[in-house]
Amino acid sequence: MSDVSISAQTSFSRQHIQSGVYFLDREEIMHTELILASGLLGLLVFALGFNVSLQRNKSREGVSVGTDPKSPLLKANRAHANAAEYNGVLIALFVVIALVYQNRDLGLLATSLVGLVTLARFSHAFGMLTCKSLNEKNPFRFAGALITYLAGATICLLLIVKAI
Repeated sequence: MSDVSISAQTSFSRQHIQSGVYFLDREEIMHTELILASGLLGLLVFALGFNVSLQRNKSREGVSVGTDPKSPLLKANRAHANAAEYNGVLIALFVVIALVYQNRDLGLLATSLVGLVTLARFSHAFGMLTCKSLNEKNPFRFAGALITYLAGATICLLLIVKAI
């Protein structure tokens, strides 16, 4: 079987076939931007969860987080819960994007949205943890939430348009 017929039948590049190394390029499996964003969002959830444990230990509250909007434990708990709610959905969307754009460039719009929504999640968590009270407005929290909604919805719409 010639190199040409092998490369036509598989997704291996000619260079890999000629060198005898049979593995897929990283970009053929998933885009680096999506891997990095998924790792960062996952890490954020685990870091925020660890922070809840630290705050719980400091406060000696036990299982209850209380209702005081100024409580570091309540703020930590809400930041973690919010990240757990959104980051998992975003990572799932990133996996779908990787499948849709398999072996192709994501393009500027999709890449920008992935980066923007990842930064937004960090901004939101920062705003939750540094605000004086959960009842007060915070620009980091507001911007993080707004960008998450807009960028997340746009990613969903891009996927729907690709399916149509």
